[in-house]
Amino acid sequence: MDTSLPYIQVDMKHTVSSLRASLEAIVLAGHRDGCFPCLRRQDDTLGLGVVGVLAVNELQHALSRLCSIGISGRTLIS
Repeated sequence: MDTSLPYIQVDMKHTVSSLRASLEAIVLAGHRDGCFPCLRRQDDTLGLGVVGVLAVNELQHALSRLCSIGISGRTLIS
């Protein structure tokens, strides 16, 4: 699995700021119409496994909505 591209690891803590940074990285890498693989640590021997995908435009929309209602500094995924 190529982990040099941006991905979201669902078993780690994320904030609006950290997700925005991931979003910026994937757009700058030329994947504006792409998706984030959502990964989770399987166990010590298997590493990360895919549990889903999140489209770039869906994450942009969700982050915009969170900022519009004042949720920008909280931990979102923990």
